[in-house]
Amino acid sequence: MENWLVTILVIAGLLVGGIGGAAWFPTTVTVTKEVEVIKEVLVEVPAEETIVEIPAPNLLDLAVTDFMRFVEDEEDDAGEECDLLEGYDFEEVSVRKVYDKYTIAYDEDEHDINFTIKLKYKEEGEASEKSKYDVSMHYEVDEDTEITSVEKWNATDDTKPKEVICLKE
Repeated sequence: MENWLVTILVIAGLLVGGIGGAAWFPTTVTVTKEVEVIKEVLVEVPAEETIVEIPAPNLLDLAVTDFMRFVEDEEDDAGEECDLLEGYDFEEVSVRKVYDKYTIAYDEDEHDINFTIKLKYKEEGEASEKSKYDVSMHYEVDEDTEITSVEKWNATDDTKPKEVICLKE
């Protein structure tokens, strides 16, 4: 009988130990991990106005081009005549230098450009000549371009008075 009693006590001890151990020391481990959730949401944003800058043509370059056309045609768009070829063909005339000092005056629909230009006259087989001019041009919206005055500098002395070649009255 003693064997029965020991066996029952051993079985009871194992049961109490197994249940107690399971209660005190659980086999499942709980791990808490924080996960950042990224949720994509479409949001309508009103479009902002974008300003696109378009470079305007350089007014001095435009004026020099118009002046050279004036030299070639011997008159401006308004029909004012002026001979700057000095007996040369237009193909023998070139721009030697456009001086850095120039003025541009703006008004609402018109602007005036004043600049100094040096032309080179070169005939084949001869020494070249150079002439320096003060040029005043007038631009107006929907009107002809006008050369308002052309004054020739004295070739030998810049301090002497200029010769008026063309002057719009």
